[in-house]
Order: sequence, then C-alpha cells, then structure tokens
Amino acid sequence: MALTTAAAILGSAVIGGAASAIGSSKAAKAQTKAAQEATAAQERASALALEAQKTGNAEAIAAAKEAAAAAQTAQDAANKEARDLSRAGYDETKGLYGQGFDSAQAAYDKSFTGAQSAFDQAYQRQAGFQNPYIQSGLTAQNQIMQLMGLGGDKNAADYGQYAKQFGTEQFEQDPGYAFRQAEGMKALERSASARGGLMSGGALKGIQRFGQDLASQEFSNAFNRYQTERGARLNTLGGLSSAGQSASNVMTNAAGQYGSNTAGNNMAYGNATAANSLGRANAMAGNAADYYGTQGNLALAQGQNTAQNQYNIADAVSRGAQNIANAGSQSAYNVGNAQAQGAMNAGQARASGYVGAANAFNNALGQVGSYYANAPMNNAMMNYYNNNSPSTTRAAAAAPSMVMQQPVFGYDPYTGRGANYLTNT
Repeated sequence: MALTTAAAILGSAVIGGAASAIGSSKAAKAQTKAAQEATAAQERASALALEAQKTGNAEAIAAAKEAAAAAQTAQDAANKEARDLSRAGYDETKGLYGQGFDSAQAAYDKSFTGAQSAFDQAYQRQAGFQNPYIQSGLTAQNQIMQLMGLGGDKNAADYGQYAKQFGTEQFEQDPGYAFRQAEGMKALERSASARGGLMSGGALKGIQRFGQDLASQEFSNAFNRYQTERGARLNTLGGLSSAGQSASNVMTNAAGQYGSNTAGNNMAYGNATAANSLGRANAMAGNAADYYGTQGNLALAQGQNTAQNQYNIADAVSRGAQNIANAGSQSAYNVGNAQAQGAMNAGQARASGYVGAANAFNNALGQVGSYYANAPMNNAMMNYYNNNSPSTTRAAAAAPSMVMQQPVFGYDPYTGRGANYLTNT
C-alpha cells in the first residue's frame, strides 16, 4: 500500500513536471514567435517612419526653397524699387540744386550787370559834362604849344610866334603902326599931289623923317600892344587850358571811382559766383554721397538677404539630413531593442520553463520524501483515531491507507454522520 501511494505521488510529480516543462516550452515558443512578430512590426513601423521622415524632409526642403525663392523675389523687387526711388530722389535733388544755383547765378549776373551799367552811365554822364572843357582845354593847350613853338603844326603861320623876342618884324606887323604909317604916307602923297608934282627930294626926306619919327614914337606902343595882345591871347588860352585841366582832374577822379566801383563790383560778383559754385559743388557732392551711400547700403542689404536665404535653404537641408539620420538611428535602435527584448523574453520564457519543470520535479521528490518522513506520525494518528490507543513503534507501523477510516473526533462534517461509519480496508 505504501509503495502504491509513493508511486502515485511520484507519478503525479513527474506528470506535473512534464506538463510544466511542456507548458514552459510552448510558452517560450509563443514568446519567441511574439518577439519575432513584434520585431517585424517594429521594423515595418521604423521603415514607414523613416520613409515618412524622408518624404516630410523633402517636402520641407522644397517648401524652404520655395519660400527662399519667394523671399528673394520680394527682396529683389523691394531693393530695385528702393534703388529706383533713390535714383529718382538723387536726380530730382540734383535738378533742384541746379535750378537753385542757376537762379542764384542769374541773380548775381543781373546784379553785377545792373551795378556795372549804373557805374558806366554815371561815368559817361560825368564824361559828357566834362568832355567839352577837356576838349577846349586840350585845344587851347595845343594852340599855346604851337604859338610857343613847342608843338603843333610846324608849318603853321603862327608856329612859334610868341617864342620870339619883339623886334622889327613884330613891330612892322603891328596893326597900329601899319595904320598910322599908311595914313601918314597918304597925307604926304596928297600933299605932293596938291603941289602938282612928283615926289621931290624934300618930299622924300619928309617921308623918311616921318617914317623915322613914327617908328620912334610907335615902337614902344607897338611893344606894349604886342605884349598886351600876347598876354591876352595866352591868358585866354591858359584859362581854357586850366578849365580843361580841372575837367581832366574831375574825370581822373571819376575814372578812379569808376575803376574802384567796377573792381568792387567784379570782386563781389566773383565772390558770389565762387560761393555759388562752391555751394553747388558741395550740394552736388553731398547729394551724390547720399545717393551712392544709399545704393551701397541697398546692395549690402540685398547681399545679406540673399546670403540669409541661401543659409535658410542649407539649414533646412542640413536639419532634414540630421532628422533623417536621427530617425534612421532611432529606427535602428528601436528594431535592435525590439529584437533584443524579444530574444530576452524568449530566453526568459525558456528559462522559466526549465525552472518550472525543475521545480515540479523537485516538488514531487519533496512530496515523496515528506511522505516517508511523516509516515510514523501519520500511522500513529490513524491508529489513535481507529483504536483510541496510539502506537509509536516504527516496526509495527504500516503504511496507512489513502482512505480515511474514521472522521476526526467521530463526526464527518460532509455527511453529518457520527463515528465508525467507515470501515478500515
């Protein structure tokens, strides 16, 4: 009976261990299959994710290029418009500067011309006032020079007339002397005629004496008349010459003032023209500097915008490549991790099966060993229940039956029966 019971216990343990091992093996295979399927699913998901990343990256790069091209077009248009406006402003400012400085120059020209005309008119009117005196003075001066034999026409009858000392020639040309001589000669001739004869010796002597007496008497008078006439003529000519000299002095002063006024007018005109030209040059230079500075800044801004657009495209391409690399790396990591986790799970399942089978066998062996170890105690208890007299002798103890002979304490709680309702077989 004991062997039968032990065999049953051992068989049950073996069957349980085998069932556990089979279950563990199936579980391991199922785990391996699940791990393989999960790995395949992860690979498919990673491939789809990578493809989606590539597609998205290509679309992002295309969008970045399109945006950069649109931005470049807008920037170029704005830059061109700004350049055109700058050029128009430059041309307009240049024209306004030109008009302003031309108007200023025209005003300077008009002012100069007006002032010079006034100076010319004043001088010409002064010359008109003084020129007759100058001309008469010049004529008188020339006449004096000719009379004195210092200039003029040397062939003239009066050339050097007053430069000679008073002598017989001048005396004989004296009008008073000539008149008295003629009248005296006429009287002598009338006297001779009255006597009815030609000139006698006495008559001739009378004539000679008359001429001598007349010459003696009239020489002094003729000299005085000569001096008076000479002085009157020269004084008159001298007065005219002095008036001419005064008029010349006036015109000399007028000419000096005219020259000074003309020089001042020319100086003022030159300074105004120079200042106007310098102002024009400075204004034009400033306008040109502003224009070319603006053009340079616009060109620089356009270059920077173009560079930024190209950088944005390159950055999009770089970030896209980085994203694809990261996605590929992550996908590879996920696939490897899934494969490793599947392999680990399968290994753990197999190890768990092996451990379960070993535990089942160990448990069965433990149950058998426990049965034999507890057999004396069990027999004693059974004898006590059956005979109410416990026995503790190992040799007398027999393997108890697997069927309970009598309920504990004489009562079966499952049937409600009292003690001794079963028999010991």
